[in-house]
Amino acid sequence: MAASLSGTRWCARRRITSRRAWHLAEASVAPDEDVAGALEAVGEDAARRGGFEAAAAAYERAATLTPGREPRVRRLCLAGQYAYAFAAASRGASALAEEALREARDDDVRFELQLLHGLMLFLVDPRVAYRSMLDEADRLEGHAPQRAALLAAIASFQALRRGDAPNALEAAELARVPADGAAEPADPFIVVAAGAALLANGRVDEAGPLLLTAGELARRSEQAYDSDSSLPAWGSADRTILAVDALIVMGELDRAATCAASADAWARRHGSLAALTWTSAYLGRVDVLAGRWTGARPALAEADRLA
Repeated sequence: MAASLSGTRWCARRRITSRRAWHLAEASVAPDEDVAGALEAVGEDAARRGGFEAAAAAYERAATLTPGREPRVRRLCLAGQYAYAFAAASRGASALAEEALREARDDDVRFELQLLHGLMLFLVDPRVAYRSMLDEADRLEGHAPQRAALLAAIASFQALRRGDAPNALEAAELARVPADGAAEPADPFIVVAAGAALLANGRVDEAGPLLLTAGELARRSEQAYDSDSSLPAWGSADRTILAVDALIVMGELDRAATCAASADAWARRHGSLAALTWTSAYLGRVDVLAGRWTGARPALAEADRLA
């Protein structure tokens, strides 16, 4: 009983703190870092509880009240990321990313924003997004080869999802140039994306050895979703989908189900409708391929409803 009362009081204090921050924000007519910081804390708390939509709203309002450019861009970036995590096709998320990109000067933040904006643009205008990703990859190739390769690999993957095999192969081959020239080992996403593109273009013998890297890609993807972070690194969804697709092609259905289940658990824990739509679909798909019809039906029905 005492523990229940203590929990109730804690929830009440949290609600009061949140309302106070929002009231101060509504009363502010000029940038104020104290109020912005209070709203950021509200956003962090909402994200921990799986309230991505509320977190996005708090970070966005905090950004409008932030005096300095870089802290403002950082908060805009977080607002866009949480808006995207809640509902990928959000116009608000796209607008936030574009606004932050106009102001960003830090290379790390710009890369995160370019990646986020590119992923959202693929939902609206895939051809423009494809060319934009490759242009940015070309710009980065000389001084950030791994980042250039990752952007080109994502462009390849997105083209493949639309059934555009020739462009998928073009981008995959572009991705392998900076990846092969980098000092560090290639990201497994880049390797598997190249394999998937080769397979889609009928070059099965060349694709096989590259697709074997799907196991490592799946392992890293599971680690991202099993971490304590409320928001895994950008591209985690693409990584998981590609890993699951490759494992399905290789006939490793149990491994594919485990990988998809890790992302599904994260989506349910954090209330990400965007992620839950595709995790349910993939879990249902694996069950169909494995002949588990009873398990497949509710998963596919849920994916259909969410989509």
